[in-house]
Amino acid sequence: MIKEIQRMPCGLVPKGYWRKNSQHKYPNLEWEIAFPKIEKYLFTKMSHTQIRCYLFLLLIHRIHIEPKTKYQGLLVDHIRHHIFWECWKNFKDWPEHRLGYKLKEIIENLMSRISKNNLPDFFVKGKNLFYNVPIKFLYIASEELQNILERPAMRLIRILESLSFSPHFYKELNVRKLKRMLYLTGLELATTQLPVPMRNDDLDKLQKFNNPETRVEYIKLQKRRHAKAQKLQRTGQRRIEDDGESESKWPCKKYFNEDKIKISHILLFFADRFISLATYSSLRSTVKQTRFFLRQAWYLTKIKDGLGTAHSQKEFEDLQGIIEEMEEELYKKELARKSVGLSPEMRLGGSRKLHQEVDDAGEASICLDIDEEVEIRAKAGRRIYIPKKNFVLRQEVSGVVDDVSGVSYGQVEKREKLGRKNNTGKSVSFLEPQIDDFLEADA
Repeated sequence: MIKEIQRMPCGLVPKGYWRKNSQHKYPNLEWEIAFPKIEKYLFTKMSHTQIRCYLFLLLIHRIHIEPKTKYQGLLVDHIRHHIFWECWKNFKDWPEHRLGYKLKEIIENLMSRISKNNLPDFFVKGKNLFYNVPIKFLYIASEELQNILERPAMRLIRILESLSFSPHFYKELNVRKLKRMLYLTGLELATTQLPVPMRNDDLDKLQKFNNPETRVEYIKLQKRRHAKAQKLQRTGQRRIEDDGESESKWPCKKYFNEDKIKISHILLFFADRFISLATYSSLRSTVKQTRFFLRQAWYLTKIKDGLGTAHSQKEFEDLQGIIEEMEEELYKKELARKSVGLSPEMRLGGSRKLHQEVDDAGEASICLDIDEEVEIRAKAGRRIYIPKKNFVLRQEVSGVVDDVSGVSYGQVEKREKLGRKNNTGKSVSFLEPQIDDFLEADA
């Protein structure tokens, strides 16, 4: 990898500053060396967790830092080099299930570099990327990063609200519902789900509208109730939209561990979210990513079991059933993908015997000879010598060969040949680790 990077070219990027701005130490600087191809190559080698951390840093910079620094101070180039150094420092310590802790660590390390006013260039030795940056703009970036570390949940939720998602991607997260769950108590969340009792409007009209004075009082009372409800709605909306400048305005952290009903609602929200991601990944993505989302949802259901509360128990049991069904489907898909058997055209009468055949190019292949009825199985590392016959069916064995007379799995290459080819007369060597057993038995 390093040798391949050393062969990649670099480029010159025009970069300068206003001469009247005395804050820059080198205002006459016009060109800098850049390595765009190398950076692009390094991004292709990053893991999912590393890419996600980099994207979160870019979003933090764009929403919280860039509007205040006006494209000065901390830039996207600085964040890119910082991520490169973090990946270089320890390329294994990037657990995908602890993305939040890793992102917090990266932000703390970036604040440490800003406080020291030293960010080494990842490619040019001895170059400090902060050397020509006004220190006051770096302090603004450091202050914003500190605010994010103090209130990470609401800051990241605000970032998610500012994003727009493609309709052809994963289902968009309901951020408004999540904020509402964070601000309300568990009792309020539970009461909002209760059915509203039906009222007998005809009986109310008979009791309130027969007397004119009662009718006027009732209308005034309804107006006061409506005005009060609108006022409470506006106040609650402002409280939810507020990003939480003071930690005391957000009641979630103070009573979170005590409110088990609230925890159940939040766990149910994210478990359902992970299942929806797994459903989409099973159609468009890999089995590994699908299983990752399913395991995250399963872990949340197990956390709910440890709370010791019966609230939303039926919903979590239904989710566990869905997870088990999807896991079983994934397991069947993996078996079908790894297994390979004989095609229907191979189900012929007569015996099937395997031997090694070497063609003119010197490449060995495994062949089937048809003589009389037998059953064939394969096993890794087993060596068998079987003589060659005149009528040959050629196939390449790369997996489990199971019961010729039964149902076949996968695809097998087949070719009919007459006559004889050059045969070394040596034993057959099976090197594929998936091959199960190799037995020959006359019917």
